[in-house]
Amino acid sequence: MMKKTFEITGSSRIMKVVMDDETRDITITFKGEKVYQYNSVSEFDFRMFKEDIQNGESVGKSFEKRIRNKYAGKRL
Repeated sequence: MMKKTFEITGSSRIMKVVMDDETRDITITFKGEKVYQYNSVSEFDFRMFKEDIQNGESVGKSFEKRIRNKYAGKRL
């Protein structure tokens, strides 16, 4: 099981991102403890989102662009 957890410090609304390299599921913890899972994200979007996080890009902007409008999130 290859899960990587990113604790997000500089975002106004995202606290934590957990990415599963095997299933390409992304679990995002928003401020206010709301947790959403996005399943089977495309390899490209998954990789680009992870790179954005690792490169210190705005996680919120990257989430809007790569995840939010493309994949159905389910509240956990």
